[in-house]
Amino acid sequence: MKLVHYREVEAEALQEAEGVRVRWVIGPKDRPPNFFMRVFEIAP
Repeated sequence: MKLVHYREVEAEALQEAEGVRVRWVIGPKDRPPNFFMRVFEIAP
């Protein structure tokens, strides 16, 4: 089981959307069976 606060995960800028960053809390590196968990940060 993975236990991490979302702020501990490095945010990556999205090339497709200006001012948007994504944090892959549970992503491909974690090899989940059938889901991902992402947190999006949208600049004002």
